[in-house]
Amino acid sequence: LELLSAESGYLRTDNRLLFTHDGGETWQEVTASLPAGAEVLGVHFEDAQTGWLVARTWAETGTTEIILYHTGDGGNSWEGSPVALENPQMAYEIAAAYPEPVENGEFWIALKLTSSSAFDRGSLLKSVDGGQSWQSLGLPAGAQVQVDENGLARLVAREGGQAYISADGGISWSLAEESISTETRLAESSLALPQGLSVEQLPTDTVELSFANPQAGWALSRQSQCAGEKRPPAFPGETSFVCYQADRLWTTQDGGQTWTQLVLEP
Repeated sequence: LELLSAESGYLRTDNRLLFTHDGGETWQEVTASLPAGAEVLGVHFEDAQTGWLVARTWAETGTTEIILYHTGDGGNSWEGSPVALENPQMAYEIAAAYPEPVENGEFWIALKLTSSSAFDRGSLLKSVDGGQSWQSLGLPAGAQVQVDENGLARLVAREGGQAYISADGGISWSLAEESISTETRLAESSLALPQGLSVEQLPTDTVELSFANPQAGWALSRQSQCAGEKRPPAFPGETSFVCYQADRLWTTQDGGQTWTQLVLEP
């Protein structure tokens, strides 16, 4: 989820990417042109036209590869190039990807890897030749990495809000002096709240937040519920226990003082 301007923004829901250019009045799915079965792992747009998408595609043989797609027309069309992994097995382990263009043909993709424990596994894919080749580096956590104009990279771990910095192109990371307290970030998120906005002012169960300016912002709330009985099926195909989640998108034009729900689809 990202609000790029007061009128334009995008939302990833299930395996689709929805885009709006009129403040959420209408929505367009911009991932329909991707290959059938492509699994969207992460998205980043610099503006309403220029963006990148990381997807996992599957072959009939069961093998998979990671593709980095680029669009220059707001997602109406995409051009993809394979990401050559040093360890091909990693393609099966990626839970989320965070593409980040740097400059002069350099591109980073931070990865959150699946784990059977509470340990937060991360890895960084780095290309310095426009995506022709990729180097795999370690990350202290599987979360988004942001690189400023001076080349300083910063990452905030979802668990605990601890911040890490790298001044050598992601080769090594050190703890930053500051961390983001639970009072100034979303629960289970590395996202800091805008100054002057508290968690209590957000819609209930907010899990994602994006502001285009101090006044205009979006919040995504999510509620999960389960119903039924956990037991072996009485007959083939029976579903006795069902879980589902309901996502709602909210908008504010007054810095979070009031919120209005947006309708994602007609």
